[in-house]
Amino acid sequence: NKSWLGSFINTIIGNLKLSISSIHIRYEDLESNLGHPFAAGVTLEKLSAATVDDSGKEAFVTGGALELLHKSVELERLAVYLDSDISPWRIAKPWEDLQPFEWDQIFSFGTKDGKPASVLAQTHTYILQPVTGSANYSKQRTSSPDRDQPLQKAAVSLDDVTICLSKVNKSILFGHFTAL
Repeated sequence: NKSWLGSFINTIIGNLKLSISSIHIRYEDLESNLGHPFAAGVTLEKLSAATVDDSGKEAFVTGGALELLHKSVELERLAVYLDSDISPWRIAKPWEDLQPFEWDQIFSFGTKDGKPASVLAQTHTYILQPVTGSANYSKQRTSSPDRDQPLQKAAVSLDDVTICLSKVNKSILFGHFTAL
């Protein structure tokens, strides 16, 4: 028998919802290869995960419904870039004095003349082109599982996944995968 506290914790864990959006992590290196500064970055438009019912609609489950848990994950525009011979992002005021909209503008478009740019200052050279996809996951929590049924199932669906490195306009394609 489960205690009330154990049931409460299972309900909370079973219904956790995750939502992450507008992530851009950028590293600029001006010193490693003098005369050829580079920037590396990871961008993510959105990642969300939620508990869903048997029909795929978001749900809040309790009690016996927690014995077979369904999760849905959505991924939007995850990308990795490596830009060479960049113009470093420079702004006329300290980073800590920037307003939130200025941060958004810089990480969306870069900088120009010491200010946030209003259009894309430089296109990225992607190692992983922006990819979008979804996944569905289910986990059975029964103590005596049916041996013919798996305890966990996952189905992943991704748009085209392109991994590419290039050197001086001479592209070398390392992998191109199309998920069904």
